[in-house]
Amino acid sequence: MVWILLFWLGLLVSVGIGLVYFRDLGDVSQMILKVKRKNMIRFIRNEYRLIGAGLTGAIVMAVSRLGFEVGPGWVFWAALVLIAFL
Repeated sequence: MVWILLFWLGLLVSVGIGLVYFRDLGDVSQMILKVKRKNMIRFIRNEYRLIGAGLTGAIVMAVSRLGFEVGPGWVFWAALVLIAFL
């Protein structure tokens, strides 16, 4: 039960931070989306901290999936591909 919770929590954290990173610092996304300067500066100041949290979430998700076989496999692989491109 704990590993299932850790899988979904790791997925949420890693994909969420990846999407915020792409939104605030991606060149293509800034052309399409309206990015506030305040959010961009906040992300730049905390960049390493947020990247560390996102990678930790991805590692927790991977350990819970590969080590304890929890969570759907297609969600895991789709999330890894999404994280790799974000």
